[in-house]
Amino acid sequence: MGVTQILKLANNTKVSAKDSFIVNTAQYTSSTVLGKYRVTIVVADETIMESTLDNTNWFTLNQGEALRPKQLYVFDIPISPDDVFNVRVTTTTNIVFCRIDRVLGEG
Repeated sequence: MGVTQILKLANNTKVSAKDSFIVNTAQYTSSTVLGKYRVTIVVADETIMESTLDNTNWFTLNQGEALRPKQLYVFDIPISPDDVFNVRVTTTTNIVFCRIDRVLGEG
């Protein structure tokens, strides 16, 4: 199993509504490797989290429910070759902690 840390935010990093967390996802795109992205996050304010696999179509995480403040959430998003993964929040909020890892070789 291989894990590559893509992003780490901590100490109340402010993120704006609808701004993608990962600026350059191209370096993490593979034409041959299957895997998943693991998003571990704690937010300071209630917000909806969205993800994309193509930088165009966004879908909500947590079954469409808002993330509650100071609660730990972990999301595994399966990826296929050539997917372009990213995440964002729908309202401006402070991120207490966020880590995004690319996980290869785990079921």
